[in-house]
Amino acid sequence: MAIASFPSPERVLWEGHPSWADHAVLFLFMGAASLRAALAVRSEEWVTAGLYLLAIGFFVSIAAFFHYAAFYRISTERIRITSGLGAGKVRDIPLGQIRSVTVRREVLNQWFNLGALV
Repeated sequence: MAIASFPSPERVLWEGHPSWADHAVLFLFMGAASLRAALAVRSEEWVTAGLYLLAIGFFVSIAAFFHYAAFYRISTERIRITSGLGAGKVRDIPLGQIRSVTVRREVLNQWFNLGALV
C-alpha cells in the first residue's frame, strides 16, 4: 500500500493489515459451504455444487475486502491507520495522546496468540 513515509528521525516499528483470524465466522461459512458442495458433487447435483462454490468465492472476497481495507503503521512517534481501498482515509494518532490500551482477544485469536487493540 502506498503510504507517505514518516520524517527521517522517526522509524517504523511495525506495519501490517488486520489478522485473518478476525474473519473466523466467514471461514466457518466457507467450511460449511465446502462440505455442502462436496455432498452435492457426490450426488451429482452440479447446479447446487456450483452455487455453493459461488458462495465460497463470495465469502473469500468479503474476507479479503475487510482484510485489505485497513493498514496499520506504528512508529516511534505515532500510529497511522489507513482505511478504505485506494486513496482511503488516513488517521494519525500521536503516541503522546494515547492514555491507555486495552487488548481484546476473541477465542480464535487466543489460540493464535493474537489480539485487537481497543
